[in-house]
Amino acid sequence: KLGDNESYGIAFRKGSDIVAAVNTAISELVADGTVKTIAEKYGLQDSIVTDFQAAK
Repeated sequence: KLGDNESYGIAFRKGSDIVAAVNTAISELVADGTVKTIAEKYGLQDSIVTDFQAAK
C-alpha cells in the first residue's frame, strides 16, 4: 500500500479548457477498467480512488 491516507491532485490554471478533458479521460479510464487493471498489475489495489470528485 502506498502511503497512509495521502491525497494527490492535478492542478491547472483557473479557467483552463483542459480541465474538462482531463476529468473525462480519468472517468473513462475508471469506467473501462483500465485503472483497476493497472492497479492490479502493480499491486496497488488498495491505493486507487475510483470515485474521484472532479473539480468544477
